[in-house]
Amino acid sequence: MTDAHLARLHERLSAAFPDRAAAIVREVMVRSFTGETRRTPRDGSPSPLSCSFCGRAQRDVKKLIAGPGCFICDRCIGVATEILRADASRPPADAVLADLSRALTSSGDALDLELLRVVESAFAADPFEARAQCDYCGKLAAEVAIVSGPSHGICGECLELCADILREEG
Repeated sequence: MTDAHLARLHERLSAAFPDRAAAIVREVMVRSFTGETRRTPRDGSPSPLSCSFCGRAQRDVKKLIAGPGCFICDRCIGVATEILRADASRPPADAVLADLSRALTSSGDALDLELLRVVESAFAADPFEARAQCDYCGKLAAEVAIVSGPSHGICGECLELCADILREEG
């Protein structure tokens, strides 16, 4: 999900659900974490270094932090941290989708309908599904909370270390 998608979604939801728009957009952002389309350079060649979570190439991010056989970018560090902060008070997925569907289908606007399809595909993958272990430190899901990307997972402790690196290199 692109930043433009998120901005349009917030705009449309603010009109329909002014008191809940930010929470709904946050939930969509969290759920789209594992559903992001892998990106390749404009010439179509594979990027040698790219984020294992969103697929952005090293040249397209501020910072790319390496782990054993995987990488995480500055944006995904922020998103994964938000996912770990989420708790049981998260709205149920079906309620969020129902609200989004009402807000985005009421206008009949083609861009809103496309946005709804993007959101629905984001909800098809669940970043809260536990992975077996953190790909950075190797700790098991039974020991720590792990956020899953398309093919890799990272625990809160490793996210904190990555965030520290970002702050130090500011």
